[in-house]
Amino acid sequence: MSWYTDAAQGGEPALLARGASLPGGLTIALVFLAIAAVCLTAAYLVKRSARR
Repeated sequence: MSWYTDAAQGGEPALLARGASLPGGLTIALVFLAIAAVCLTAAYLVKRSARR
């Protein structure tokens, strides 16, 4: 089995299972920014649909 298959069965992202090449703080910051972007996009879409 490859590391990717092991990670997929473990239910965690393959990058983290393999030993992430990014420092922990940077990974957390990127995840936080991705979540913030999703929230802002959702808020924008809700606001836009409420205007109609």
